[in-house]
Amino acid sequence: MKNFKPLTQKEHETREKALRQIGWKNMTDEQKKEDTLLDWIDMIVSCFTYGEEYRLEHYRESYGKGYFTPKELDRIAEKQLEYLRTNAKVTHGVYTDSEDCTYNSVTW
Repeated sequence: MKNFKPLTQKEHETREKALRQIGWKNMTDEQKKEDTLLDWIDMIVSCFTYGEEYRLEHYRESYGKGYFTPKELDRIAEKQLEYLRTNAKVTHGVYTDSEDCTYNSVTW
C-alpha cells in the first residue's frame, strides 16, 4: 500500500456506505481489503479525535486481517494522520453521557 492517498471524510463515508450495502459475506477479497482499510482509518480518526495517536501501535495488532502488514498499516496511519493534522477540526466535550463520560467530535 505504498501509494495510499489519505481519504477525506466524504470519500470515506461514500466508500463505507457502498460496502455496507454489499455485506461482508458477499464481498470480493478486494472489497474486504477495502473494508478493512476503512475500519483502520476509523480507528486512526478515533485516536486522533481523543489525542491518543500513540495507541495506534497497540490497535494495529487487531487490524489487517491478512490484508495488510503492520508496516503497511503504519504507513497508512502516518499519511492519514498528516492529513488530519492539517484538515481536521476536533470539538471537545460535545456530549456527556449518564456515566459522566465526555465525547469529542471531528470534522475532516
